[in-house]
Amino acid sequence: MNVDCRKYGSPPFSALVVHGGPGGEGEVRPVAERLSKSIGVIEPLLRAESLEGQVEELHQAILAHADTPVTLIGHSFGAMLAVIVAARYPKLMKKLIMVGSGSLEKGGGQGVMKKRLERLSKDERERLEVIKTQLDAENKDALFKEMGEIVAKADSFDPEPSDDLIECSYRVYNKVWADSVAFRESGKWLKLFHEVTCPIVAIHGEYDPHPIQKGNHRQVVLKNCGHRPWVERQANELFYETLQKEL
Repeated sequence: MNVDCRKYGSPPFSALVVHGGPGGEGEVRPVAERLSKSIGVIEPLLRAESLEGQVEELHQAILAHADTPVTLIGHSFGAMLAVIVAARYPKLMKKLIMVGSGSLEKGGGQGVMKKRLERLSKDERERLEVIKTQLDAENKDALFKEMGEIVAKADSFDPEPSDDLIECSYRVYNKVWADSVAFRESGKWLKLFHEVTCPIVAIHGEYDPHPIQKGNHRQVVLKNCGHRPWVERQANELFYETLQKEL
């Protein structure tokens, strides 16, 4: 399996930054660039159209491009994906860092969208509803990206302007997320989380609508911070300081 990867910094490449979505490749580019000042970083671009396909893509990216053992830094869905890889391939792992992870527990996603909608304006809520009815159109990727931009407003506390170069794929999202919901509701995700043997650190914004994952692992909650800490004006430096200490 050939997995597209971007490399930042110099060898050894012992850290991977995993984007969320699914289907949101390029989102964590700023994090990879910043960390590459002190460590070699790989940004895998995950495009498989199934949950197991993306698990295998991440696994192959480690085998083909990284110097093991690795630190996996996953954001949002990428953190959830990294949990599976960390549990299944413990010999490849040094540490798992979960940034703004989605919930791994049954029913854990309930309430997230409700919080988001409460934070949006009437016009933004109505636009989301319109987009949902048009996602079978030819320009569905552009519509999906617009939806993500609206949701990002609800997820952010005090964001700085950004030049996000995110390539959104609604097809990937739609197929992988359907698998993911079934996997979570089966209880398998939480079971795998408890089987991870490497150290786990969860970094979570206090304003993030997603609940922080419960457990005995180390937890860092950032004040005045939403779902993407690196865009937050009041929290991004502390976020990067925290990451650097954990690498």
